[in-house]
Amino acid sequence: MFRSIPDSAGPRESIVEPEIYELGLVLRRRLFYVGLLAGHVQSALCLWWSFSYNTPAGKAEKDMILRALDSAKAKTISPKMLALVEAVIADGTGDISQARKQFDTLDITDFAEYDLLWKKRGEYFFAIDQEKALAWIWAGRELFSAPVIVAMLEEFLNYTQDQHMKIRISIYLLCYSPNYTYKTIAKLYENVGDKMMAREYHELSGALGDKESQTWMLEYLQSVIRSSWGKRPDLSKQLESWKMMLSK
Repeated sequence: MFRSIPDSAGPRESIVEPEIYELGLVLRRRLFYVGLLAGHVQSALCLWWSFSYNTPAGKAEKDMILRALDSAKAKTISPKMLALVEAVIADGTGDISQARKQFDTLDITDFAEYDLLWKKRGEYFFAIDQEKALAWIWAGRELFSAPVIVAMLEEFLNYTQDQHMKIRISIYLLCYSPNYTYKTIAKLYENVGDKMMAREYHELSGALGDKESQTWMLEYLQSVIRSSWGKRPDLSKQLESWKMMLSK
């Protein structure tokens, strides 16, 4: 119901249109809220964590969702749906162990209609295994649209303290947003002291016309030539090429 077009379904858009995506979220939320008031289980699942529960209105909605799901347990529903219901109830009551146990019984395709639950599952992954969480997000391209993927990647980018994980996530984000560039990645590699990889990305950035990266390449090559034994005609030729590029 109201499933988004998968990111992998066609040519990737380089720029996400947030206004269109957010308007769709508002419309979808209103329709699911009607379903929730009627006791519709899928609507209740789709609404979980679509709204802040720190406000009185949010707490009231949270209670409505949990009551609807608790009532649904007595009905005849599929094992997969029951696992989702149990996972949400456990998450809502703070029973992390039970929530993780129920999520572990499900495959990614079981979340196809529930992007917010897919996100919640990813957060559980990220708390214990960031590699699995990143793989979970990227696999979601088969089911969810680009804005959903970008939102998850950026959330984890801000959350992780692992600098190499920040680099990997930023490389994924290169596919989507102009806020992430080859120079962005180059600077991240500089921060972890990896000059060889920084050079790779500064070279790409400089080739696309970025003057800061061109200057970096010039200084890098000059440094390598100075520290080399004997003449390096290959590097000298590269140096001249970058000088010419920088002067344009």
